[in-house]
Amino acid sequence: MQGLWQIFSFGVRLDPDAAAELQEWKNELFRCVAQLDQSVLGQKGGHEVSAHGCGSLHRSSADSRSPQVDMFRAIDSARTDQLKHLGQMLHLLDQNKAAALLSLDHAFKDMNDLKMGNSYEVLSSVQQFHSYVRLLQEIITHPKPWSSVSIQRLFGFSEASDDHIVLVPRTFLYQSYARRNFSVLPEGSVKLPRSEFRTLFQISLSEHLMTRIVGQSQVARHCRIFEPCIATMATGHCDRPDSCGHEHNPNLDWYQNSVRFHLQQISILQVLCMLPLPMSSRDFEKQ
Repeated sequence: MQGLWQIFSFGVRLDPDAAAELQEWKNELFRCVAQLDQSVLGQKGGHEVSAHGCGSLHRSSADSRSPQVDMFRAIDSARTDQLKHLGQMLHLLDQNKAAALLSLDHAFKDMNDLKMGNSYEVLSSVQQFHSYVRLLQEIITHPKPWSSVSIQRLFGFSEASDDHIVLVPRTFLYQSYARRNFSVLPEGSVKLPRSEFRTLFQISLSEHLMTRIVGQSQVARHCRIFEPCIATMATGHCDRPDSCGHEHNPNLDWYQNSVRFHLQQISILQVLCMLPLPMSSRDFEKQ
């Protein structure tokens, strides 16, 4: 499983045009996982697939749960609905926040599903996004992210023996560091002191979360399912029922869902005020 975590670390999706060697490694890891008995995968202490392929299997704590395998497959094939379901299950049932966050981060790359569906489906999507926001906020405010094995695995970094943090290529934090230090772009891994790493960690993830929240808020502003159709209210008839987007039969359940929807949106937007963002990002936030 460690190999799959390396390939599908936070903020990174394997491009279809990625190097053939990397694609083959991914396919080999999926083949190895498929060969393992699913009853073993679901047990605590199941076998773990080595990052080097099928030849090396060893005992692990709970890393090889079948929901994680499903998660990696869903990420690879960009199955958004399944990723949302897995994110909630990994969070609420398995208490695996790292895997839940990875699932939901991929699930909410596209917010357009807010434009479709009935009030229950839209509210469910907003509630899932709210869970995603809170999970990522919790990671951002972690006082010592390098001390958490699950956070190290999620972002693909490691702690060196001299109190430095090692960033490796093809990871979110490495790419963020490279963007901020383009004049000295590293060719291999990068070692940062803890203080510099913490600043990079907090600002990079805060900007990532801010971009997601702003994008979701823009889509939510144009969501009409929680607005009654004025034409129907006034005349009892809508000339364009298939494209109107507004609610034609508001009732108590619809009203309660509307209140929940707006309260969730307020709670999501409040997180922006608590993120450790630089002033340049604050200017974008105001927009």
